[in-house]
Amino acid sequence: MDGNRETHMTHRQETLPASFAQQGIWIGARMGAGPAYHMPLVLWLDGDLDVAAMVAACADVVARHPVLATTVAENRDGLRLAVAAQPSVTVADLPGRSPDALDQLVRDEIARPFDLEKGPTARFTLVPAGPERHLLLFVAHHLVFDGISKDILVRDLARCYAARRDGDDPRLRPLSFAEVAAAEHERVAGALAGATDFWARRRAEPAGIVLPGPLRPAARFGAGVEIDAGIDHELGGHAAEVARAAGATTFEVLLAAVHALLFRYGSGGGTGSGPEGDPGNGTESGTGGGAGGRAEGGAESRA
Repeated sequence: MDGNRETHMTHRQETLPASFAQQGIWIGARMGAGPAYHMPLVLWLDGDLDVAAMVAACADVVARHPVLATTVAENRDGLRLAVAAQPSVTVADLPGRSPDALDQLVRDEIARPFDLEKGPTARFTLVPAGPERHLLLFVAHHLVFDGISKDILVRDLARCYAARRDGDDPRLRPLSFAEVAAAEHERVAGALAGATDFWARRRAEPAGIVLPGPLRPAARFGAGVEIDAGIDHELGGHAAEVARAAGATTFEVLLAAVHALLFRYGSGGGTGSGPEGDPGNGTESGTGGGAGGRAEGGAESRA
């Protein structure tokens, strides 16, 4: 982008096994999920902004959450996190600062592909949008970031900006995604024998698909399709009530309803949200890509 300034970040890196959720996301990305795995966060900043302090704060956030500067690579040991190109902060020079131009820039940045072999897998774009008004756009691949992590990123960004604006060092210690990923692998390894025995006695050949309509072959690349599920406000309210009574999320209730419908059609295979839909184990390890789990202070794990 003409007139842009780019500041690269430095941070500590770790190499560790990819989480099981990341494995599922990596497979989806290889099959052509494309922008469906791009996780955007738009922040409007009103008032007198210290641009240098904000750029430094973005670098501090990456130092706090090194997983934002990793990617997933395949080797003889399976899928592992690998060092990726460092995220950068781009201060955009938007001629005229028109709303249409700003909207187009946001759309372009969200859709811009990530290089999952080399990275970076996250990026910041700071855009002057008017007198004492800026837009900060953060976009990351779902391999290293998820919806739960948005609050974590905003919280740490605010802390770091306040410190940098006042001329201080935020002094936030780096959070290790390795702790959560390793604990997940250990937990699964310990339960694997029992789970294998349980499901071996319950395995059944998948039933034939009986839903009407032609089969749509899976293409590795192609445009996605948006389907309106027709969930109105009243239905959503009832689903939320059932979720509260069952100790589940509204999403889980609606997904269970889809399973029930498929069983009524005669297809016992059902559907699923994929590994990245797993609610995790209730620990937090900072920011992490669909990695599951949150943990304040000791192990923040979803970025």
